[in-house]
Amino acid sequence: MMNDNAPKKYDYEDGAEQVTVSGWRCKTCNIIYVSQPPGWGVNAEDVARRCCMRTAPCSTEGCTGRAQRGYRRCPDCRERLDREHWAAKFAEKSAPWREGMLYSGPLDRYFDGPDEWEEFLEDDGFPDGGTGCVTFETARLQLTRPCRAANFSVMDFCADDLPDEGDIPNATEIDAKVNALLQGLGVLSWYPSGIPWNGRIAGDLSSSADNG
Repeated sequence: MMNDNAPKKYDYEDGAEQVTVSGWRCKTCNIIYVSQPPGWGVNAEDVARRCCMRTAPCSTEGCTGRAQRGYRRCPDCRERLDREHWAAKFAEKSAPWREGMLYSGPLDRYFDGPDEWEEFLEDDGFPDGGTGCVTFETARLQLTRPCRAANFSVMDFCADDLPDEGDIPNATEIDAKVNALLQGLGVLSWYPSGIPWNGRIAGDLSSSADNG
């Protein structure tokens, strides 16, 4: 049974035709972005204008600021949204420090616990205020989680070298010995957990976030 909706087939000589397309050209690098059919989710004009732009109007309604290349919002609006997002996360998820390092995203820096953070504030933070000062609020410190060596599997390790349905004698015993050695390495590093630090130390009622 023939399918009447099937596309018609052509020989090479008749299989294509020339068409004219519409698009937008970046005036800096001359790349042309072809306009897409409605509903495809690609705005060729917007992409072309942003290709090599210096600045663009901020996308926040009512804002007269300018967004830098790679951003939709101006620096002030981005900072305001970051503060609001962090405040909401802090109110919902913040927790005391128990172990490990602290991480500050704005500073892109790790601190070896609350003591090093306190030392940093005293030496470099200018907690009493001032332009560009670092405070507990602006540092947005978060707790970290320990990263340990992943479990080892000799079958997975040798998978590319084994024949189909191949096996390794005593694989379970080998895994147990190797994993015991790996676990003996302890914590290899600390990774940001996304949980804000509330400025307190677990079990220490005198600790406080009132650091600037």
